[in-house]
Amino acid sequence: MGHPQRTGVLLYVALGNRCIELIADRGIDVPDATWDGVCRQIQDGFRRGDYIGTLETGIDAIEAALKAALPVAEGAADANRLPDRPVFI
Repeated sequence: MGHPQRTGVLLYVALGNRCIELIADRGIDVPDATWDGVCRQIQDGFRRGDYIGTLETGIDAIEAALKAALPVAEGAADANRLPDRPVFI
């Protein structure tokens, strides 16, 4: 079942194919340039061979963009519908 506010983000990384995709749902009002910048940042870090640190930095940048675009209202619960742990397929 989808989230009613359409606020999901998918970060897809395929090292073998040298492919990075960041897909944000329609309910997130973040400029495409922000997402493009995150992808470029990850690509640059991978070129340097810094895979783990680069992914952590990229995820932090995604989180910052989401917090800015989707602030929690004062007094509202900041509950997740899904767990924060990454899903490895």
